Amino acid sequence: MKLFKLTENTKIKYGRTLTQIAAVVDFKDVSTDDLGGWVEDEQSIRDDCWVYQDGEVYKNATMRGGVMRGGVMYGGVMYGGVMRGGVMRGGVMYDGEMHGGEMRGGEMRGGVMHGSVMRGGVMRGGEMHGGVMYGGVMCGGEMRDDNHIGFANVGSERGYLLAYIIEGVIMISRGCFHGSIDEFYDAVGMTHGDNEHAEFYKMLRPIIEAKLKDFTK
Repeated sequence: MKLFKLTENTKIKYGRTLTQIAAVVDFKDVSTDDLGGWVEDEQSIRDDCWVYQDGEVYKNATMRGGVMRGGVMYGGVMYGGVMRGGVMRGGVMYDGEMHGGEMRGGEMRGGVMHGSVMRGGVMRGGEMHGGVMYGGVMCGGEMRDDNHIGFANVGSERGYLLAYIIEGVIMISRGCFHGSIDEFYDAVGMTHGDNEHAEFYKMLRPIIEAKLKDFTK
């Protein structure tokens, strides 16, 4: 069922024309004729989605679910979750809350993003307040500018390794592995023995521990 219609209210931002939407039925906390947010192309928003007044959705973005209470979507796809602020330029949001920051890629499946820049990887939980996430999987903890570190093009698959903190423990995300740093190096030994990949991972451990030592128990 279609929830909105285009109004005659328009505004121009960055040379692009946005049109305000209005509700055509009562649903949740919205009443018929309530004004909503602003869209460049109504085809970007599925009929049963709703954008509140502080939200802006541009032509290259796609909203298929979730709730947009604020922020700006220039690109990417939103299937669920709540966007209250921030900027989405790419990536996919399935769940979680975005209050700020910038999403350029990756997947958000949970957690809360207050700041940071997400360029890749998967966020399943935790909070992001700063820094840049290029890859890996974040399952919890809190990411700020200074409490995580990542390495690209590592291992036999030339992938991304992310090290971050959960409750004072260094956690490693690399490919399908997600666990503590001790568990990671046990897995490295079983998988790689003493080959060149194992030696390279061993070189990374003191760097990771030095970077994150102020946050460990």
